[in-house]
Amino acid sequence: MEKKYYDIAQLRAQVSITQFLTDLGFTPAKRSAGETFYHSMIREGDFTPSFCVNEKMGLWFDHGLGKGGNLFDLAMAMWPELSFQEVLHKIAGRLADVSILSGSLKPLPAENSPVKDSWHKITSITELGGNKSLMEYLDFRGIKDIARDYLKEVRYEVTLKEGKQKTFCAAGWPNEKGGWEIRSASFKGCLGKKGISLIEGASSKLSLFEGFMDFLSWRKTNPSYADTVIVLNSVVNLKEVLPIAAHYAAVDVFFDNDVSGKKASAELISAIPYARDQATAYLDYKDYNEKYMSEHPRPWKERSEILTSQLYKPISGKR
Repeated sequence: MEKKYYDIAQLRAQVSITQFLTDLGFTPAKRSAGETFYHSMIREGDFTPSFCVNEKMGLWFDHGLGKGGNLFDLAMAMWPELSFQEVLHKIAGRLADVSILSGSLKPLPAENSPVKDSWHKITSITELGGNKSLMEYLDFRGIKDIARDYLKEVRYEVTLKEGKQKTFCAAGWPNEKGGWEIRSASFKGCLGKKGISLIEGASSKLSLFEGFMDFLSWRKTNPSYADTVIVLNSVVNLKEVLPIAAHYAAVDVFFDNDVSGKKASAELISAIPYARDQATAYLDYKDYNEKYMSEHPRPWKERSEILTSQLYKPISGKR
């Protein structure tokens, strides 16, 4: 008897990631700037939350893992004991009407990894300034002027869940593993392999940040700095940083004032006792950039009420 296969393109077009998660009983923790955030369902200890879904692109990204992908990548991560065909069956079983096609099924990569880089294709990397909306967003974050010295305008092509290809634009910079860490008003993630970014400076002092928004905000308030700087781009890269940080006589830590940031700070200071936790300088805020934005507010015509309330509300509820 002829074996039948699911139409993968049609499945992806018909099943949204958020609806898939809702059907499984997962509830969004918040929504911000076109993204839906959850407490991660593919790892333990996510209290932030830091698992985000961009429904427009049909993609998810777990900031705690530094990994992401499409609907099928998520399903494979949730049910690693199942074959790809079995995962498709579980997804399709949630639809009332799914077309079945005869033919060959494209296999997964040899390593059977749930996360692949095939969801994107970088089309150009240029100087900042070509995309007006992106520059308005960077101005809103308070770093437009300094960003030109560090960031690039990255255009990349994505195959959307309905099969169409669309080009997106983001501000980004390279990491040490050849990937590009990108950020725009509607997406935060990595194109390629996740890794740290290092800016060489003094051999005696090191300053550590979680993301480039925080580093650039700090850079604006410390124009004469000489430190070596490492931006983790995700706390998942902390272990990679520890042996490097141990070579510096002074280490300042500017991680986020959330659960994952505090945990990473504690782990680093446990390994390097003389490291100084500088998060007290922005104690009432989630991170350095949020504090900088509250002190230097800038207009942004596309910002939503939800985004504004999150960006300008101190964690403690007071200024």
